Amino acid sequence: RAVVLMSWLGTAVLAGACLPLARVFSSHDPAQARQLAGALALFAPGLVGYGLTATLSRVLYAAGRNRITAVAMTGGWLLVIVADLLIVPFVPRGWVVPALGLGTTIGLTAAGLALIVAVRRALGRPALAGLPRATAAGLGGGLAGAAAGAGVAVALPVHGFLPNAAVTVLAAAAGTVAFLVVTYLTDGGDLRAVTARLLSRLGHGRTARDQA
Repeated sequence: RAVVLMSWLGTAVLAGACLPLARVFSSHDPAQARQLAGALALFAPGLVGYGLTATLSRVLYAAGRNRITAVAMTGGWLLVIVADLLIVPFVPRGWVVPALGLGTTIGLTAAGLALIVAVRRALGRPALAGLPRATAAGLGGGLAGAAAGAGVAVALPVHGFLPNAAVTVLAAAAGTVAFLVVTYLTDGGDLRAVTARLLSRLGHGRTARDQA
């Protein structure tokens, strides 16, 4: 559940800040910046699938289900290739890069869903307890965060590397705040658990440095 929430947070931040972030990398070419922004926005939802594959594959490997894990992950990346081959020939030239981002999202999402099914079959429903709630809360927070970040980006149209870098930070911050608010209201228990875990790790890290 923690991975799902944090993956949705990444989605919210990347989608919300995609426009100024793209301008940071392509500040002298508006057309290229628009293409990169579209690619980042369409790739952003794939972070959830990536988070699921990274986590659930380890769960299945630990349970000795190596074959189904390999099949699901390989199938997901093959689907990325197939989706790209099916989408790219039918989009305008300026949409080729965003189409590649969409293809990646499709494949990673499919791999994540396949691994969810595999975990449920291998370990039972309790292994996925709370996942639907965390997914719904993350989706709501992701949409709110993306909208908040995009609102900041649109409200502050700037030019140049440093101004766009600053707007990227502001958009990411706005997206994070919106995500946290919505997620707290819809799934506060999981969010508090994630926060407590992060604070605990930070505390352990400080203790280790002090002892050193």
